[in-house]
Amino acid sequence: MPNKILEKKRWLGVFVILPFLIQTPTDNPSAQEVGTNPDFLMVEPDTEAEDPFAAVLDPLMDAKLIPGFYFSVHQNGEKVYERIKGSADLQTNLTPSEDTIYFMASMTKPIVTAAVLKLVEQGKLSLTQEVSDFLPSFEHLTVLPNGSYENQMLSAKTKMTIHHLLTHTSGLTYTFAQNNDLAENYRALGIMSIESLIQDNDLGDLSSHVEKLGELPLQNHPGEQMIYSVSTDVLGKIIEAITGEELSSHIEKSIFSQLDMSDATFWVEPEKADRLARLYAPLSKVSSSPDCQDCKNYIASPLLDENIKNFGQAIPKTWDSGGAGSLMTARDWTKFVTMILNGGLHNNKKFLTKKSVELMTSHQLPAKLGSNALVKAGMGPAATGFGFTYGLGIAPEKNGTLNNPESYDYLFWLGAANTAFWIDPVNKLSGIFLTQLYPIRYPSIFQLQEVADQMFGSKNE
Repeated sequence: MPNKILEKKRWLGVFVILPFLIQTPTDNPSAQEVGTNPDFLMVEPDTEAEDPFAAVLDPLMDAKLIPGFYFSVHQNGEKVYERIKGSADLQTNLTPSEDTIYFMASMTKPIVTAAVLKLVEQGKLSLTQEVSDFLPSFEHLTVLPNGSYENQMLSAKTKMTIHHLLTHTSGLTYTFAQNNDLAENYRALGIMSIESLIQDNDLGDLSSHVEKLGELPLQNHPGEQMIYSVSTDVLGKIIEAITGEELSSHIEKSIFSQLDMSDATFWVEPEKADRLARLYAPLSKVSSSPDCQDCKNYIASPLLDENIKNFGQAIPKTWDSGGAGSLMTARDWTKFVTMILNGGLHNNKKFLTKKSVELMTSHQLPAKLGSNALVKAGMGPAATGFGFTYGLGIAPEKNGTLNNPESYDYLFWLGAANTAFWIDPVNKLSGIFLTQLYPIRYPSIFQLQEVADQMFGSKNE
């Protein structure tokens, strides 16, 4: 495998659905702890190593930060690298593979985004259409500035649109994204959080959740700020309203089956349960004792474990989560990203139009939000200069602009169960990293992308 010396250093950080964590040096010059949490380990890419990918990944296993992983890189749809280590289920000794089924969490969002864009292509939906056209409770929205009851409640000066939902500029939030009165209201009502879906059985269906959201104030006027939020879950309900189908059924027909994503689903069939990766939690986060001798730093998570292994479901089948509900294999996911890299084509047939692909691969946030939109969204200072498409983040190239595909580095997103991917449209590269650990604790995906760029890219030759 060829080696190339890194000529540039990109930021080292964790772009996740949680706030960014601050890096601090340690006694080990090859590693950094993130913040004060010893669970987090950073390893700077070493392209002079015999296997630069292993130099990034293996320390995570050596430090017992994760139980195992699957990692691969594809170029032009063909696998050019694969590394597997550890276990996807310590209890059954399940070896990770491209056919292991993983809970994808927020990596569901690009899938639902694609489904929305297909409805736009079919003329059933407009990007500028008001959300209240489908959800009456969103007709008369109010705003609680900064989500604080110390501020005066205002009438929303802008109608919320499909575009606002796709860009997370809707004014909605997540329970974990903000620490304010509004987020506390979300928590109290159990609105669209993984924990509430798992732990409570009487929260009602998706319609009732959306109805609650329409009755609560927004954190800001639509379009004025990006806040990572339940927006994609609301899009899921709109899909249901348009199609008359449950979200999972519609996604199966319009996305999964058409892309031959044979194991992708919201509700895993029991006969496939032996291929499901077990979700773990850091031992420090769980009060009970380990259920196996090999679980040194992690045990089976009480959050999803019983449902996944006993029922073959990520969450109880009360309603489908457009923001976090899908499960699939690496093989499935590669088919989705390869379609994007091929300009919307799958097996030489049009799946998405060129316009839809452009919307998913170009910066969509308004200029007035500046270069700190994702920072203000709760993703920390390391996100300065980053952009957001419909469903994907954009990492800027040095001295590049987010408005020119030739001058940004890659597209990416992550999920709370430690799933992550990137897409490099220029070099026709994609990579996926899969493990199962909740909450997020690894920072490796950006180092892996950096190595792939140097190993297989052409921009730096």
